[in-house]
Amino acid sequence: MPEMNEWTYYYVERLDLVGRSLDNFLHNEVYQPGKGWVWDAAHEIGDRLVGYDPCEAPGWRTGNESVTREIRAITREEAEALIRRKG
Repeated sequence: MPEMNEWTYYYVERLDLVGRSLDNFLHNEVYQPGKGWVWDAAHEIGDRLVGYDPCEAPGWRTGNESVTREIRAITREEAEALIRRKG
């Protein structure tokens, strides 16, 4: 588990989205070309980390394995390479 105040980087391939999480996903950001790192207002990173699926019945919305499979942890170097590729 990452130390507090340490970024963990993620990639959501289906969305071609690079994100990062601070303090065990209490603060999430996504990279937007032309803007840089911005707050993840759509909760793309956090929802995938906890497996949140809004289509499930109340009480069953978190822990959905098909949602957690959409995200993978990557290194900072991998994140930077993906960002450079986006331009």
